[in-house]
Amino acid sequence: MNYQIRILITSIILSLPCIFNHRVQAATVNKATMNPSQIGIPSSGISDLKDRPFAVEFKVTNDSMDNFLLKALSFTVIEDDSVGTGFNDTIGTFTQADTDNFEEILIPMMSMRTFTVTGFTLSESSLESSADGSGDNAGDNLEFFIQNAKVSGDFIPKPVPEPLTILGAGMAVAFGAGFKRKIKRSNSLKK
Repeated sequence: MNYQIRILITSIILSLPCIFNHRVQAATVNKATMNPSQIGIPSSGISDLKDRPFAVEFKVTNDSMDNFLLKALSFTVIEDDSVGTGFNDTIGTFTQADTDNFEEILIPMMSMRTFTVTGFTLSESSLESSADGSGDNAGDNLEFFIQNAKVSGDFIPKPVPEPLTILGAGMAVAFGAGFKRKIKRSNSLKK
């Protein structure tokens, strides 16, 4: 088979992944942890815990071939009531809008990033509703965990050469090699 045709076929085959580019894009929360995860009820009562600040540490994995710009997050805080009634109480659902300390976070392609978002607060009403009837008294610890942690944002695609650009570059290499061969032949005939 002619050398130029082989190079042309090779360049077409190499451009196929660009033509049929189907990427799986996902950014998932591996773990979300509240800090502090335990709060002791003071002797003055649970109302002294209102507006108590807390932070959440996230571990997020980006499984795509593109960078991910995290723009929003949400999670639910649950009070673990295994000591009292045995039922867990939902304290509340929080988003990035519930804190002034949230900034967009870039998670590189095919990587995991750990980051902490601070400035969330527990409201007095949600704490009181979780303590009502659950057997929580002064001196007891309220234990918290995170459920339903989610992130959202935008994938930032890497620039991919157009298939015709790759095909054109392959053809240029093929013609260049052919012309070089032709010049080499003509030089060998002159001798």
